[in-house]
Amino acid sequence: MSALPPDNTGRFHLHYSDGLHAHTLLARFNNTASLPTVMDKVDAFLTAIATDLYLLSVLGADFSDPGSNITVPVLWTGASTYGSGTMPAVFAPREIEWGGRSVGGRRFKVYVYGVDITTPDTFRQVAAGSNIAANGIAALADAQTAGVFVAIDNEATNLYNYANLNFNSYWERKARS
Repeated sequence: MSALPPDNTGRFHLHYSDGLHAHTLLARFNNTASLPTVMDKVDAFLTAIATDLYLLSVLGADFSDPGSNITVPVLWTGASTYGSGTMPAVFAPREIEWGGRSVGGRRFKVYVYGVDITTPDTFRQVAAGSNIAANGIAALADAQTAGVFVAIDNEATNLYNYANLNFNSYWERKARS
């Protein structure tokens, strides 16, 4: 399968801090989604998982239209913070990732840092009840009906029934330096 250009979809970037590092949440959107809808769906996703997050503070937001390489700052309309409590430095490299595949076979992933749950022995949390995996999947599925959090081929995805937790090597190396 040949690679698609990064600007094949619109891209919305929410810049946030987990109290130790700045991160960016990427939400791809198709041309049926308006910018206010994109921001509402990103806010709804973070709100859905907020009970399992350390305090995340929004630093800013920007977006690029489909087909454009120009990034434009935008005034964020969602909450200014999500989650609560101070994240211990030992968890700075830990991320949670939701994934899936589009109908066209393109990979889909969403990463969030600052997760406040016990890492399972399998480094995977299966969606059950109202855990962070299930809450995230429900919010992502809802967003995809509005054309937000789509894969690079502009398609909604078949979301996996779990979320993976890992320690990101980049942030591990940063902690060592």
